[in-house]
Amino acid sequence: MSNENKTGAIVARDEDGIRLDRWFRRHYPGLAHGRLEKLLRTGQVRLDGKRVKASDRLAAGQTLRLPPQVLHAAAADSPAPAPESPTSP
Repeated sequence: MSNENKTGAIVARDEDGIRLDRWFRRHYPGLAHGRLEKLLRTGQVRLDGKRVKASDRLAAGQTLRLPPQVLHAAAADSPAPAPESPTSP
């Protein structure tokens, strides 16, 4: 798995050689491919500070900068924690 932080992610060793669009499909399945292409075209997704294409291959240890709307959408899609039930004496 990749190591994700507030602004992006670091490519894990087991993801070495994977295409960028497939990496996004694994980690952000709710992100449409057309939306990803637009983010890439406008330079909002960066790999080690440089623009990338969907077909670019990732290497272990590289840093992906993800735009805030992708990070917020992923947080909204994740399930909310279950409410704690009161314990009965």
